Amino acid sequence: HAVLVGAPCSSDAARWAAVRRAVAGRLVNAYSRNDWLLAALTRFTHWGAGSAAGLAPVECAGVRNVDLSNARAGRGDYSSQA
Repeated sequence: HAVLVGAPCSSDAARWAAVRRAVAGRLVNAYSRNDWLLAALTRFTHWGAGSAAGLAPVECAGVRNVDLSNARAGRGDYSSQA
């Protein structure tokens, strides 16, 4: 299994499909639309039209998306919500 929480990586479906093939068990993208730090880094690093996986659901078969937007206020809250 692989669980990515607030992942600062691409949400590109083709890249996630490759990861999906490499993970034997469940693949989870836990994201929050409230992660202002990740949103700012995404804009400043010019990741293109796509969003960071930690900000939105990933549209890829076999990836479970979990919305943590209501469960936490910011990036620093991950450890207290675990």
